[in-house]
Amino acid sequence: MSKLLVSMVAVACAVGCEPSPVNTCSVACSADADCPPGQTCGEIGLCTANGATCSCAPGEFISCDDESALFCNAEANGVTMETCGAPGCNADAGRCNACVADTIACSADRATLDHCGADGLVAQSDACAAGCVAGTPGVSADRCGYIEPAWLGGVCDEPAPKPEEMLGGTLDTQQDAACTGGVLDRDGTTFCVVRAARVTVGDLKVTLVWIEGSYKGMAMPGMPANTAKDSYGLLGAAVSRPGQDEHYFMLTGPKKTVDSVRPAFDELVQGLAPRG
Repeated sequence: MSKLLVSMVAVACAVGCEPSPVNTCSVACSADADCPPGQTCGEIGLCTANGATCSCAPGEFISCDDESALFCNAEANGVTMETCGAPGCNADAGRCNACVADTIACSADRATLDHCGADGLVAQSDACAAGCVAGTPGVSADRCGYIEPAWLGGVCDEPAPKPEEMLGGTLDTQQDAACTGGVLDRDGTTFCVVRAARVTVGDLKVTLVWIEGSYKGMAMPGMPANTAKDSYGLLGAAVSRPGQDEHYFMLTGPKKTVDSVRPAFDELVQGLAPRG
């Protein structure tokens, strides 16, 4: 019984492990050695079997060849090869992918953060006013750059949990729940961090930043170091419109003062939206 079983398994493997045949007229070649077994290099630079003749229409997609896409040339008497690189060739779509499917990565010019769809095309592009920053493979993802407080490194790495609630109204920073970026301690000074929020005002993109804590401005050259001032606040906004430069607004001072003018600051930002 065991010998019969071994024989049956061997036969099944022999049948199941046969390599899939390669379609004729789908592999580019310059000599017979470039072709799969049983095929030869035809007249227009495609491998054929059994003496078949390959033909194509100008610009027609032929096949994927590793990380390249093969197309019929303009004269329909040969093939041209387009290198697809890391995004790869998409046989179903008949083209090179524009990006690596299902990834989020910086564009080649570092101007946008591109969300690539399952079809290998960019489904969404986020403009990065401060440039796109490449992450470390396996450690951190690509992201848009941002203005970062030197004394709170990495504080803006996480996205705002409620990005649409930052514009307008007031924030009670005495309540930990208002500190959506956490409550941080730096050398004994407590910071209530509210992460940047992106909202839409007309066709404007607005990024708001609120930071509360101690403030120690830079001293003039040759002058004594400044003394840290407690209970200070910083309110900032980066405003951009597609195709135009980004503009920055910043207000810093005693927290009570900044809190008192917060409604006017929000009104200023809202007033930047085009009217009519």
